[in-house]
Amino acid sequence: MTDCYSRMPSSSSQFWLAEDGGLCVHRFSYFASELNSPPHTHPDYNITICAGSPMEYRIRGQSVTLCPGDVLVIDPGDVHHGIYGQGAESTRGLTFHVSPLVLAEIMRRMHIRWDPARELVHFPGPTHGPKALVLARELAGEMEQRRPGYELIVSSLAVQFLVHLLRHCLEPSYTVERQPLLPQLSSWQMVRSLEIMNSTGRSDFSISRRCAEVAISSSRFT
Repeated sequence: MTDCYSRMPSSSSQFWLAEDGGLCVHRFSYFASELNSPPHTHPDYNITICAGSPMEYRIRGQSVTLCPGDVLVIDPGDVHHGIYGQGAESTRGLTFHVSPLVLAEIMRRMHIRWDPARELVHFPGPTHGPKALVLARELAGEMEQRRPGYELIVSSLAVQFLVHLLRHCLEPSYTVERQPLLPQLSSWQMVRSLEIMNSTGRSDFSISRRCAEVAISSSRFT
């Protein structure tokens, strides 16, 4: 398990990454215009829960506003971007970056039907989960305080959060069509790269240094 803590000029961002890299929890707090990004995609499932002031996502050609306790699942390949912060208030939330393999294993152990070799699973939304918000806030507190053993609690709470959503909040739908995804950074690496690009001026930007911060080779950009 690894933990990456970073501060942008006036906001905070922290990543917890499981040892196999298939599950990442991102605790974030962004003020308006601090994380600007063009529409983009990820190869993983991004499950975001709002824990503070509202946030907005543009996804699948629609605008979706999340309030505290609202959960949105962004499927692999969905074109999207987020709009964070309102006025002087920051947007706080958690995003769970879940690889299809990890999600398939959780669903298998919960006896939820899904054959990832033949079909895609989607989770229409957004949805709302008061209990999910309680779990998310407890998880965020563990990440922020970083007391001894917090990595073990974060790992446990992350799985509890996902199981709770699959039990009570998310209704899977399935499609047989599989459109191949282009090779790209994992979703947490993409988010961290966007943070770095937003907080670093052009004169101080270095591909090799920034790649080291997100654990990738600079050859990915050549």
